[in-house]
Amino acid sequence: MDPATVGQTDSILRCKACRAPVNSHKIIPPSPTPHLHRTIQMPNASEASILQKALRHANSDLHELHGDIAHIQAILDKLRLKRKSLRKFTIEHDAFLAPIRRLPAEILIEIFMLCMNYNMSSFSPNCSPSLFGQVCRGWRQVALSTQKLWSSVTVTHYRPSSTKAKLWISRASSVPLTICLASVHPESGRVGKIQPVIAVLVQHCDRWRHLDLYLDDSMLPCLSSIKHHLPWLESIRIERPTRPRELDVFEVAPRLRSFCSGPHVYFTGLKLPWHQLTDLNAHIHTITECLNILQLVPNLVKCTLYNQSSLSEASTPPQNIPILTFPHLRFFSILRIHPDEIFKHLQLPVIHTLHVLYQDKWKRKRSKDLKWFARQPFMSLLSCSSHTLRKLVIDHLVEFEDSVHIAHCLRATPLLEALCLRGPGFWVTADFLRLLTRQGNIKELVPNLEDLEIHDRYISCDHSTSMIESRWRVGEDDNDAGARLKRLRFEMSAYTDKWLVDAEILNRLRKCRQEGMVISIFALGMSKRDLLDIP
Repeated sequence: MDPATVGQTDSILRCKACRAPVNSHKIIPPSPTPHLHRTIQMPNASEASILQKALRHANSDLHELHGDIAHIQAILDKLRLKRKSLRKFTIEHDAFLAPIRRLPAEILIEIFMLCMNYNMSSFSPNCSPSLFGQVCRGWRQVALSTQKLWSSVTVTHYRPSSTKAKLWISRASSVPLTICLASVHPESGRVGKIQPVIAVLVQHCDRWRHLDLYLDDSMLPCLSSIKHHLPWLESIRIERPTRPRELDVFEVAPRLRSFCSGPHVYFTGLKLPWHQLTDLNAHIHTITECLNILQLVPNLVKCTLYNQSSLSEASTPPQNIPILTFPHLRFFSILRIHPDEIFKHLQLPVIHTLHVLYQDKWKRKRSKDLKWFARQPFMSLLSCSSHTLRKLVIDHLVEFEDSVHIAHCLRATPLLEALCLRGPGFWVTADFLRLLTRQGNIKELVPNLEDLEIHDRYISCDHSTSMIESRWRVGEDDNDAGARLKRLRFEMSAYTDKWLVDAEILNRLRKCRQEGMVISIFALGMSKRDLLDIP
């Protein structure tokens, strides 16, 4: 090493307090026998003596340097420890200034509630409200004092604990309870662990407000004692049992208003106060079952009937079914169920929202039959409900002819404010878009429309842009022009570059957005990116 460099290093290694050198100046001496380098020549006696003396001095200096290094290492260790402590100090005290400390307890409680995962066992350490108490003393106090956090109890095969169930109920105090009972198959050997937990919860059935059942048939006896003891029960969801011989424990529940059933639940033997229900979400297996249930629920406000499997088209509807009038039903969805036999028996005098998803099972090229939305039962229902119907959703449109029939339906519903039409085929035609376009003295379809959503494989950019602009730019002095279209969403499943190529069209639509219209246009291949957001 260059002596100057060594001197510079020594000047740096000084005590910052007293400025004393950490070690004395150690100069690496020049070689006393430079002529021996890169040779095999042996040193003579004089040279050997000189070399031994130089090595003694070097080893002495080396020993001192080892001591200096150990001393400096100790200083470094202390400095690193001090740095670690200071970092911990800054992190801890910086947290004192964090905005979350200024949150009112009410907002913190809402955050806690949103973080809860009610699909997992309440006793899982990953989703339990006890998790909040592990953050800090303040959060623990908030969590323990928030009865709502402990009022939802989900029991699964994962760590069932009657002790924790009692703890949850005690912390919930007098708050009504939301209970989810999800047992395992009886042959799994874990049923015996869940039964004591259910027994604890059943003792407090007079506080149940919401109940989700995923129980095997063999577990039903555990619920026998709740019959006639459900004064606060408002909603029930049953995914299992699937085929109960008789389930009558819910027959008396004076506040029950909502019922939901899963795809494997059969209604035979299920006894409920049907006439009380205002909200029904049910999987239907046959049209007969559907009509029989509808006769039991005259006070519905919201109803969704669906079938996830293949509904038997051959099932014969019951005879002598009267016309069923639902004086309070405002939201009705019928999904994958043949609508003809249902609609011909319904009167919906106050219907607000109607959603139908159904695909006629027929061969297009051979059959001349009309689709369900062009047949008399649906058209008659629309005609009778046109003065109240404000939102219509129709799914599974597949071909050009469908747009003609849909246009006919829309003529029967002039007061619609929201319309959603979805289908996997090329069904949106230029003629259909022209019928929606506001032009001069020609009366357009659904003049009060404010919200439009269309899904198809492809939608013409030229005709749709003209339609959008005509319904967005309504003259202030034109009182007969109808409502302004405020929201629009297009989704195309077939990739097309025509929208991207025509910059003028996109700019016209962007201008509508800038003026206040909520508009989005998506196409397959754009990774769900709005075409109007692409530069």
